[in-house]
Amino acid sequence: MSKTLADILGWEEGAVYKVGELYYSIEGVNLYYFEDFESSRIKTNQDIIIDLLELVNEAEKVEPKKY
Repeated sequence: MSKTLADILGWEEGAVYKVGELYYSIEGVNLYYFEDFESSRIKTNQDIIIDLLELVNEAEKVEPKKY
């Protein structure tokens, strides 16, 4: 069984979290973010976020070769 975004982040589904100047909430397979409680929520599919997180975890810093 694959992990959900809530599992990866350690967040509770439906709860609201503030990161920087934005608020975030996970509901089902969607990550919502918004500027304040009066503004519209913007939906992002969790699969996109999980793919990005996996890329970050697998990333390896490389130094360019000097000739």
